[in-house]
Amino acid sequence: MKILAAAPIVLLLAACPYSSPWTLGDPEKAPLDNALIGSWNARDPDSNKLVTITFLPYNAHELVVFSRDAESASGKVEAYRAFVTVIDGVSFLNMQELGEQPARDWSYASYHIDGTALSLRFVDDGLFGSRTFDSSGALREFIRKNLLSPGLYVNENGKDTPMKLTRADKR
Repeated sequence: MKILAAAPIVLLLAACPYSSPWTLGDPEKAPLDNALIGSWNARDPDSNKLVTITFLPYNAHELVVFSRDAESASGKVEAYRAFVTVIDGVSFLNMQELGEQPARDWSYASYHIDGTALSLRFVDDGLFGSRTFDSSGALREFIRKNLLSPGLYVNENGKDTPMKLTRADKR
């Protein structure tokens, strides 16, 4: 996985992250996972550059996420709207890049927190093929039926390699 300064999270997603106009759940009913709140660091395995991802509460259900190449002089920051959907006990982030583009699809990553470690597994488009969905419920059901499928999460090497982050702030 490459982490590029211009778009740290988006390009972290995988070679071909799946995106859709549908969310996996209702943001107004989403649980706010306080364990995500704060800053997390990861190293790009190719360049060894440090990337910092910060999760902040936006309201009672949603997060704003900032991602930046911590070693870049440009200070470019990517911002995302995010919220949690739980499917059969698996927590997913629904992420939408904030910016000027008119059509902003959603991307998804399952996550797991173990103490000071955050593991993200980004949903890849390979399993979806040419499928289209007519609702959030239909998309959520497809993912639910494929939670154990090896094709749900892959990277550019065809492997399911979670992104590993460590907590950067003291909690």
